[in-house]
Amino acid sequence: MKAGWKKYNIFLWCLAVPFSFLSRYLFDFALPFKYDWVWPLINTIELWNRLFGDSSFSLLGMLSQNASVLFGVIGLLGLSPEIFFKVFIIAIHACAGYGFYRFIFNRTKSYPIAMIAGIAYAFTPYIFIRTIVGFIWSLFAYAVLPFFLDYYFNSNSKNKIKRFLILGILMSLIFAQVQAGLLVGLILFVNLAITLFNKNFPIRVKSIAYVFLGFLLVNMPWIILALRQKRNLEMTSGGSATTLSFIANLPHSFRNIFMLSDHHITYFFFYSLAHEKLYLAGWLLVWFVAFCAIFNKKNRELVLTFLISSLIVLPFAKGPVGIFGAFYAWFFNHFPQIAVFREVYHFEFLYAISLCVLFAFGLDWLCNRISNLKLSVVSCQLSTPIRTGLRTLFAGSAIFIIAPYLTFDYAGYLKLQKIPSEYSELDQFFKED
Repeated sequence: MKAGWKKYNIFLWCLAVPFSFLSRYLFDFALPFKYDWVWPLINTIELWNRLFGDSSFSLLGMLSQNASVLFGVIGLLGLSPEIFFKVFIIAIHACAGYGFYRFIFNRTKSYPIAMIAGIAYAFTPYIFIRTIVGFIWSLFAYAVLPFFLDYYFNSNSKNKIKRFLILGILMSLIFAQVQAGLLVGLILFVNLAITLFNKNFPIRVKSIAYVFLGFLLVNMPWIILALRQKRNLEMTSGGSATTLSFIANLPHSFRNIFMLSDHHITYFFFYSLAHEKLYLAGWLLVWFVAFCAIFNKKNRELVLTFLISSLIVLPFAKGPVGIFGAFYAWFFNHFPQIAVFREVYHFEFLYAISLCVLFAFGLDWLCNRISNLKLSVVSCQLSTPIRTGLRTLFAGSAIFIIAPYLTFDYAGYLKLQKIPSEYSELDQFFKED
């Protein structure tokens, strides 16, 4: 009963924190229209026409249709776009926080560390920027990912059919943002390679088989539909998605990459912030805590998985300029399908989850080391405050991850616009005509 009540409190906390950070927008009956925000997002007729119409879509796009169906079903509730916007941003942040809390708690058994990690993941600069630019599917995949990872790395599930279906459904929802789905696939294969000579290898082989067979099953309706309608399934080509010159003109800063904020739309805010001494010092402390994760033996498999995955995508996150410029240009010209990542910021989806995982496991190791620290040079009266101070210092560094949210208005980038009443009247006129 006590454990259940604590979980209930955690869920309420995951709702309360987004409310406090996003309260500026919750009582404004308006919508964001700038950048990639598209409304009405939950127009059921529009979604059904796109899903079941005769228009062609890419092979990769076919894998993201289940998320569209989910939003179409939500459209049946008849919520107005203004109300749905509030529900959407609260739900995304709350689910991301709660999912990551579960993922970390199941591996550290520490409520404080899991809560801190959950807050950090729910309010990274990545999700901050994606909210501003309106990358709806990226936000959706970001919120689903911790639940997928928690279930994937939980080998205690005895119901194989249930595991098969849940992993397939979650992976399908992550593919709402195709780039996110591909990066998660990279994480799984890196993990498989790490466990090659490990006792967990057979378990990981079964898990990855469950993922992709389940993923194929839940996407089978779209495959059959495409074949029956003889749709023109095309693989994304480099030239149709983006150009090397466009990518080269985007920001490319190692400093901002490691601060999850290397994006052209929020360039001025984050680049000036990244050069503030206090903010820079805070992020150095964050990465120090994350670096300590390599000493966390009980979670070393996960630590190595995310660390190696991050190193693999680093040249692509940096783009066609600087130290990896020649390699990126060669790769783009010989494997143009990489252009599905139309902007290099897509790779920071992986960096956001990697940073928070490493930070959580690093904090777990540091807290255990501090508890076992022998302070023979100080009196017993001082040892407890010193330990508490060190834990607070390392855990408190998470505030620099969520710092952009402390502007409480998305640094002025997220602009809400009210729909003039004349538009509603005109819409009603055409419906009655």
